[in-house]
Amino acid sequence: MISSGVGAGTDYVRLIEVLRTWSVLYARPQRKSSSWDCSKPLLQRVKELDQYARQHLEAARDRSAAEFHPLDEPLGLSLGQHRWLSLDREESYSDWIAWILQGIAQAAQILPLLGLDTAGADALGRAETVLREEWSEQGRTDIEIRFGNRAFLLIEVKVQAPGDYLSDQLKRYEKKASREGAGRTMLVLLAPEKPGEDCGKFEFVAWRSLCPRLRRHASQVIRTGTKPALLQAAAILIFCAAVEQNLLGLSMQPQPFQAMPTLDYLRNWRDEA
Repeated sequence: MISSGVGAGTDYVRLIEVLRTWSVLYARPQRKSSSWDCSKPLLQRVKELDQYARQHLEAARDRSAAEFHPLDEPLGLSLGQHRWLSLDREESYSDWIAWILQGIAQAAQILPLLGLDTAGADALGRAETVLREEWSEQGRTDIEIRFGNRAFLLIEVKVQAPGDYLSDQLKRYEKKASREGAGRTMLVLLAPEKPGEDCGKFEFVAWRSLCPRLRRHASQVIRTGTKPALLQAAAILIFCAAVEQNLLGLSMQPQPFQAMPTLDYLRNWRDEA
């Protein structure tokens, strides 16, 4: 048996791009130079790894699905072609995550989902308002959550790598948050990858970290055993599937060299912090 030998933290996106390029270049019939011959053993090893992942993907899906019984593994849904959840519809993802957090409401549950410091979270109580696309002189924020005057949480959502001027944008939002007069201010940048620019007081949260936490939360909700809980969990898991397929590139029917990321993910999401 071939062990995966690749950790969950591997930057698969860049690795897969490189391997695809090498594979295409090596396969060209007009290739004259022998300098590419050294890539042959590596490509063969990756093909074996890909074959291994495909052979074990269904079993990993079944083990993951058991956590959501009587529901199922969300990656079984095909949401890659859903227009509302396509990669360029940032507002849809912001709307959905805001709705999820509004349903959770308690700061003691919201903060760990975002990887924030949970010290004193119980005292913050429930979210009193969850607002989307609030306009001010500092610009339009994505998600604002207020726990009375006890705490203010601002979430900036990105579904693609943040572009230029991000630092300036975040500084404006910091200024807005400072005027809230809340006892505690929390600023979150939710994005596919950490930007090279300075995030200031914003804490970076990767989609790759958020989704396993949402999965674990949904599993706990299911265990309450009520029908409304099942509906809530189903909505959360469908959102996870949309993010995992469209933003993280995971799939139960993976393209070449893409089976291993999905296998690793299904094996590890229950244990990730």
